[in-house]
Amino acid sequence: MSGEVATDIHDHLRSIAEQIRRIDHLVENDDCCIDIIVQIIAVQRAMRKLNRMVLNHYLHICAISAVFGPDADERERAIEGIWSVFCATDKM
Repeated sequence: MSGEVATDIHDHLRSIAEQIRRIDHLVENDDCCIDIIVQIIAVQRAMRKLNRMVLNHYLHICAISAVFGPDADERERAIEGIWSVFCATDKM
């Protein structure tokens, strides 16, 4: 993964890391549990957005190349990958 998509993902990861540091700070300061929960929910939303970004890249770049490429094994791995993500999402 490279280019603008990678930059966007790195930026998003840095933002999530900062949110997690803020949660740690709230816990260290014995802040209100509701404030901590609200921040945890914000991290979960950010992680879901990150997941969608990566999945979108995978589907538009990696999976398309594999599905329409000449390598049957690569095609099968792409389909299995999509299926495993679908199954994992169903368990959330």
